[in-house]
Amino acid sequence: TKDLLAKMVRRVLEEDAILSELPNHLREELLRHAARELIQVVPMLSSSPVLLTHKFSAVIVPVVSFPEETLCQEGHFGDCMYFIHSGMVEIYSQYIDHLYHTIGDGCYFGDVAIMCHSRRSATCKARMHCILYELKGEQLFKVIADFPEVNEYMMLIAKRRQQRIMALDPEADIDLDDDFVMQELYDEEDMRTELFRDTSADMSVPDPTGHRRGSASITRLHE
Repeated sequence: TKDLLAKMVRRVLEEDAILSELPNHLREELLRHAARELIQVVPMLSSSPVLLTHKFSAVIVPVVSFPEETLCQEGHFGDCMYFIHSGMVEIYSQYIDHLYHTIGDGCYFGDVAIMCHSRRSATCKARMHCILYELKGEQLFKVIADFPEVNEYMMLIAKRRQQRIMALDPEADIDLDDDFVMQELYDEEDMRTELFRDTSADMSVPDPTGHRRGSASITRLHE
C-alpha cells in the first residue's frame, strides 16, 4: 500500500512538473487526455457537450488523499469541489451519530457550498487512499457560464443534497415519510455511477429533466 501511494504521489508531482514546461496548447491537449477516464465515469460530465469537458479538463487538478483525511469540514467555508477518480469517501453529518453515506468512483462532492453559496453542509473523509480531481468554484462558474443547462442541473443536484442533509435535523420541518419529499431528495447523479447502478436499477424516481430515472435523464445536456 505504501509503495502504491508513493507511486501515485510521484506520478502527480511528475505530471505537474512536465505540464508546467509545455506550451499552453500542448498542456491543454495532455490534460484532456489525462482527464478522459474521469470524464467517462462521472455521469454529469460524460453527458455534457465536448466543449465543456475540454474546458473542464484544463482547470481540474489531481489530488491524492490519505485514509481518514478530512476533505470537507461541515460548517466551514469551501471554495472547491472534488471528483473521485478512484477510492471511496465517507460523508458524515452533525445530526446523526453514524456514517451517513459513502460515495466512490465517478461521484463528486463539495458542490453544495459552491453552487448554493453556503458553508459546507457535511463532513467528507477519505476512507482509503483516493485519487481525486479538485475544481475551484471560480473555475467551475467560468466553465459552465456558456452552458446554462449544465448549470441548472448542477444547481438542482446541489440543492437536493443540501435538503437531504437538512432533513436529518430533528428540528427540521420536513416529513421524511412523504413520498414526494423523498423523491425530491433523491440523488440521481450518484445513482448513475457504477458504484450505485446495480442497486438503483429497479428504482423509478423523477430526474432533473422531468423524465423517469435512467439514461434519458441527462440527454438534455447534449442539446
